[in-house]
Amino acid sequence: MLQGGDNMNKELLSILDEIKNNKTIEIQDIPKLDLYMDQVITLFDNILDQGEKSDKNKHLTKTMINNYAKDKLLPPIHNKKYSMNHIILLILIYNLKQGIPINSIKNVLSTLIENNDEKELTDLYSKYLEKSKGNLEKFLENEKSQIENLKDENEELILHILSLINLSNLYRNLAEEIVEKYFE
Repeated sequence: MLQGGDNMNKELLSILDEIKNNKTIEIQDIPKLDLYMDQVITLFDNILDQGEKSDKNKHLTKTMINNYAKDKLLPPIHNKKYSMNHIILLILIYNLKQGIPINSIKNVLSTLIENNDEKELTDLYSKYLEKSKGNLEKFLENEKSQIENLKDENEELILHILSLINLSNLYRNLAEEIVEKYFE
């Protein structure tokens, strides 16, 4: 049953505002000094948290980091400390993991991992952040228009949800095809 009543559009626009305010880890958020694993996890949680998280819903855990290192998704770790490169790679893995399997992520990032060049990785991450912000602006503009035109009907809201999921699937499928064609 529809929960919004007359306030549905306002509530949906409020959700868009929450999405707009989601934090990302910016280059300047990453300390120049190497960090221990607990500090890396704290960095992720402090910046990315959108409310209370239980241990199983953490953005990053010790087990995840250890598995990424074991699977060679990260360059070797020195003295149990993680450099800016490690942190950027962890951010990229975190984002890629939302849409493609770990083996595909490894294939996509393999050149960056092997080169382990701070300038190359920092430049790529800066471009990624810029592109992400542009994508977010387009998404918010489109969704705001869609939401403002939604009628307060259960069927319309269901259709909108289905449409969002369909777009998500299309983007994920395209990403998977590109990975398969050019990185495997």
